[in-house]
Amino acid sequence: MFRSVFTKSLRDYRWGILGWGIGVGLLVFVYYGQVSQVLKGFSASALYQLAASADFFGEVSKETIGTPGGYVTYKIMGSMALILGIWTLLAGARMTRGEEERGAMDILLSTPQSRLGVLGQKVMALATAAGIVSVLIGLLTMAGMPSARVAVNPGAALLAGINGGLGAFVFGALALFLAQLMSRGAAAGLTGGLMVFFFVLDGTGRAIPADAGIRWFSPFYYYDLNTPLIPGYVPNWGAFAVLVVISLVLVGASLPLFMRRDIGRSVLANMSLSQRRAKAAEPAGAVLAREERDVWVRGIGPQALRRQATESFWWIVSMALVAGFFVFFAKSAEQSFLKLLQSNSNSSLNGVIGKLFSGADITTNAGFLSALVFSYFMSLLVPVFGGVLAYHWATDLDRGRLELTLSTPPPRWRVVLERFGAVLASTVIATVVVWLAIVVCAQLAGFAVDEGRVAEATFGLLPLALITAALVYALASLIPPGAVIGIMTAFLAISYLAEVLQSFLKLPSWVLNLSMYHQYGAPLLSGLNWVAFVGMLVVAAALLALGVWQFTIRDLDRGAQSA
Repeated sequence: MFRSVFTKSLRDYRWGILGWGIGVGLLVFVYYGQVSQVLKGFSASALYQLAASADFFGEVSKETIGTPGGYVTYKIMGSMALILGIWTLLAGARMTRGEEERGAMDILLSTPQSRLGVLGQKVMALATAAGIVSVLIGLLTMAGMPSARVAVNPGAALLAGINGGLGAFVFGALALFLAQLMSRGAAAGLTGGLMVFFFVLDGTGRAIPADAGIRWFSPFYYYDLNTPLIPGYVPNWGAFAVLVVISLVLVGASLPLFMRRDIGRSVLANMSLSQRRAKAAEPAGAVLAREERDVWVRGIGPQALRRQATESFWWIVSMALVAGFFVFFAKSAEQSFLKLLQSNSNSSLNGVIGKLFSGADITTNAGFLSALVFSYFMSLLVPVFGGVLAYHWATDLDRGRLELTLSTPPPRWRVVLERFGAVLASTVIATVVVWLAIVVCAQLAGFAVDEGRVAEATFGLLPLALITAALVYALASLIPPGAVIGIMTAFLAISYLAEVLQSFLKLPSWVLNLSMYHQYGAPLLSGLNWVAFVGMLVVAAALLALGVWQFTIRDLDRGAQSA
């Protein structure tokens, strides 16, 4: 595996492949298991009316929504590229910049390897990894088909996985391009923001026919044109070609930038080199005086906050825009649901709505926001945000970036706690901003909400993010960073699907208590469960304590390989 850049890079993705492939594939597997219960005793026409009222989330076909493939496509396939895109954008942003930051790129380029060859092999490794993830998703899709009493269709299942992998790869290529212009964290954050923007753009064009033309500017539109799981599907090879061309253009634009810029310095940094040289010419006393006034260099925590500031900014802005947009969307969508309920006398309608929207009564403002904003998006985005910020700790351990820090007086336990404190601060800011976005947009849209309950629902997300981040810290000294992100992904997927898995696999009821999402509940509807809230904080503290202990007893230069 170390004989070429390609095989070495592919090896580095092994844990991400397993975590994301199995995690996302498990989502599809579980939703196939739900189909029989959801569709039982419910007409395809009424189901279509219900799904069409919320077609922002996925393609809806009147002819196929009542089929297992149509239901799974609407329920999860529309979001698959978005979910996988989190992994590919992180991988794309660190494809070159990650090795530059730990000094490995200098050594690699000192060998008889051209820059073109290095980047080409790394891109091929990410493409291959995305392909393997696609195959894993396809295999789990095939495994789930029998539970919905449909014939196993290997071609459709594999094509669905490949379509998701290709859609996600576009954002990996975008992150690679942006990483040539700015820092790795900034590139990942900006790509995440653009990915959410394109997803909202596509959903808006689908939900508002008059604005359908804006979908052409979103990669998700071309991803949505292929729905292999729907009966009678005919491949749209043109849509596949568009995604391939977009990826190639972004990779092609990255090549000359990578080949011409200085290693360790982005293109934008090169452009400001003259300013840096001017600062370098300052007297030493002036430099020291300026640095003494800089609050961001007065401790490990402030330094970490500054380092993650750009990445955090784009994550927080993206989450606020998603939350605010769905408040405006809820105003019109709620009326559609009310009309559907009033015109449909089917007694099972409410039950199906509950299964489609996490058991919430979507005929109320609180129920609609609980299902739409918190159950579907914020409960996943906020923990992922915390985990991604904590992941910097794992990569710093792996890259040996803590030797200089530990040569200073602060003890090891304080280093860990200050770094974790930076994650905590950013997460708290994120929850406050999301709360403000919902409240302000609700006021502008004339959508009545209980601001106190909204605060409880957003603040209640904090333990979910802290548990995820603390898990990363607990694992960082034990296993490589790739394995950490893979386990984190699997943990989030299993915890999020715990209720469905418990029902589907006939597991004991106490299993649900192990899920942090089950403990979170629905604060917007029933208020925050403070006992569960405190309990989750205790779990996060225990995981963090484990991480602190592991870090204090292990040799820094041996990291995860230490015995």
